[in-house]
Amino acid sequence: MVDRIQARPKEHWTYYVADECRARLYPTVSKVWAPRGVFPEIPLLDVHGSCAVFGMVDLHTGQTLSHVAKSLSGAEQLQLLEQVAARHPQGRVLILWDNGPTHRNKKVAAWLAEHPNVKVFWLPPYAGERVNPIERLWKWFRECVTHNHLFLELEPLMEAARDFFRQFAADRKAVLARLG
Repeated sequence: MVDRIQARPKEHWTYYVADECRARLYPTVSKVWAPRGVFPEIPLLDVHGSCAVFGMVDLHTGQTLSHVAKSLSGAEQLQLLEQVAARHPQGRVLILWDNGPTHRNKKVAAWLAEHPNVKVFWLPPYAGERVNPIERLWKWFRECVTHNHLFLELEPLMEAARDFFRQFAADRKAVLARLG
């Protein structure tokens, strides 16, 4: 479906894919290069904690919108929606969003009712990357931010997440290439 939207956009509409992910203090362990016979060690401590990373990608321009927060609350979700409203005060916006619980709460529903120019197309809950290409952005995010990186405190993790959107996701061509 996303392919069809990208191939034949409707005039005067902006299309976003949206979702959120959690970034945890402890590393997501992945393959790494090392010289033969050398085994890299990744410290694993008993640290707990996470932050929420909300994101949207314009399917035609590759522009990303993001919000990093301490929780997945509806109030935090609204921060991302407010960015959409500020960017498109008069234009029509369609957000492709999975049916996750953070998207289906009273605050989000009230916000959508107040912004009739923003519509949502609900994807199946926990839609994979074939259905919701923003999942590929989260894979890239983890490669850059959390793979093999241990954070001892929440603030450095949140700053690393913000840096990802300032540095990597600011490259619109790279974002579109990652989305497929």
